[in-house]
Amino acid sequence: MGKSQAKNRKSKRQSPRSAPSSASVSPGLYGTLNVARNADDEIIRRSYLTLIKQFPPETHAEEFQSIREAYEILSNPVSRRQYDRERFYGKSWEQLREKTQRLIFEDRLQDAAHTLVQMCDIKPSSEDYLQLAHIYSQLGLNTKSQQAADKAMALVDTDEERVKLLMSRIMSQNDDPDYQISQLFTLLSDYPEAARNVLGPTIFHLLYMMGDKKDAMSYYRTQLSRKKIPTVDDVDVYVRWLTSLANEHDINAVKKLLTTRIKPAFQRLAKATDTTVLQQRLQELIADFETHDPYVAAQVVELLLSLDPPNQLEWRKKRRNFMAQATLDSETLHLVMDYNIPTILLERFFEGIRDRYPQIGEFLALRLDGASSDIRHGMQYIITHYPHVFREFETKWRSACESLGFTIRVTRNDSSVPVAQNQLFD
Repeated sequence: MGKSQAKNRKSKRQSPRSAPSSASVSPGLYGTLNVARNADDEIIRRSYLTLIKQFPPETHAEEFQSIREAYEILSNPVSRRQYDRERFYGKSWEQLREKTQRLIFEDRLQDAAHTLVQMCDIKPSSEDYLQLAHIYSQLGLNTKSQQAADKAMALVDTDEERVKLLMSRIMSQNDDPDYQISQLFTLLSDYPEAARNVLGPTIFHLLYMMGDKKDAMSYYRTQLSRKKIPTVDDVDVYVRWLTSLANEHDINAVKKLLTTRIKPAFQRLAKATDTTVLQQRLQELIADFETHDPYVAAQVVELLLSLDPPNQLEWRKKRRNFMAQATLDSETLHLVMDYNIPTILLERFFEGIRDRYPQIGEFLALRLDGASSDIRHGMQYIITHYPHVFREFETKWRSACESLGFTIRVTRNDSSVPVAQNQLFD
């Protein structure tokens, strides 16, 4: 054998990225690991070990990182399947999701169902299967709708998750409140423990919307302990009750519930027993609410203050800040819906949101056809449903307002709000 032949064979052994002679190497991650697309786990592992020896991180940092990332995906059956299915469809799961949302907003339900099937094939999830079931139901394909719903149920492990899915199914099947209430109470009897927490706000809202305010209030009373002092479970029920009333914008009912029922119970509790566990639970709830519902967060702080916690001055300050922010959100919403403000002001605000939150931007873009009312309702949607997103862009919004001479002052409806008048976002 000549020297040139020996040299060529040696070169092949030192170049693991050269394609095998027996099979063509697939592009993408398989090409990174120098294996065929149908390679088994052992072949992938051996190739990976060979490559990281020949491309150590000390001298080949970029190649080493690419090899490692490829192996992490292809060595895991779930991520490898997702990668293969995305290559098969020619689009990522995220791209298909954006396409599905657009098709739904354009009322192209048949096409939306098709892309949802692809999404579920790439990465099965109970939420996507449930949405698919809803679309099939709208299209009158009841058998397919039930099959998709069954697949959604098969992917959940707990009764609470099952209740959430079944509730979504009930709410999407029929718009009649009487039907919904009947089915939800049936679900409550089938899953008494799991359903109580999940269904409470929805049942309350339906009863309230139907004009049965008394029944709505009684619904939460039946969930509370008959003891004169609250338990940890009672705290969660009280907070759900407060939240439901706040969502109905029944502020007077919130104040009445606090002053006549909840605070006295908590004050009795503070005198009767150690409140450490309850204080911890309330602080967790405050952290949950502070980003998306400062008004409810303020009310939960009020309950915490009833238990005489340490650092009372700090908690009172937080309560004032939450109330100020809630008032500011409300006043800002009125400002947005004021038709004297030029549309260009709102369009400036949307620029940052579209860049930072593409999904919200996609949702809003479908509604921004140049009509002033559409843009304002888009802004209203963000403030109402994504207040934390809105607050990220406070500086941009303030600058835009000031550039056109628009300011707003916080209304003082609560004595706990600081006396000093603040301009918008100051």
